[in-house]
Amino acid sequence: YTFYLSFILVSVGIFMTPLIPILYGCDFVQSQGIIRILLVGILFANIGKISSQHVYATGKVHYHMFICLIVFLFNLVLNIFLIPIFGLQGAAYASTISYACYGIFYISYLVFYDNFVLRRFLQITTKDIGFFKYMLKLNKKAIKL
Repeated sequence: YTFYLSFILVSVGIFMTPLIPILYGCDFVQSQGIIRILLVGILFANIGKISSQHVYATGKVHYHMFICLIVFLFNLVLNIFLIPIFGLQGAAYASTISYACYGIFYISYLVFYDNFVLRRFLQITTKDIGFFKYMLKLNKKAIKL
């Protein structure tokens, strides 16, 4: 569920970036593009962040450390090359590409080592819809209190 909620929040965030100059002033106009780039990466980073809990629970923390080390080194190399050419946007691209790799590494780990079915990750079932409806009802009750 977190993936879908993250997707919705990232989508809203991307469309809300025109508000940045209104909220923070004209000095922050250029940050709109950087934030859009980073929001896309955050969606992938959430996949890794959520999946890492499974790795911890199964006692395979060394996989998490290895993935993080590879992604860190990749990010470092990308920053070395992209920042001198593109400046802040280069740093944003390096981070987004690294976040995407982080998510892809975790999905690959789950598929190849834990027999995870990728289709089930992306497929919304009637059980999922029922859960969302239940959560909406709970939130409506909580707001009335």
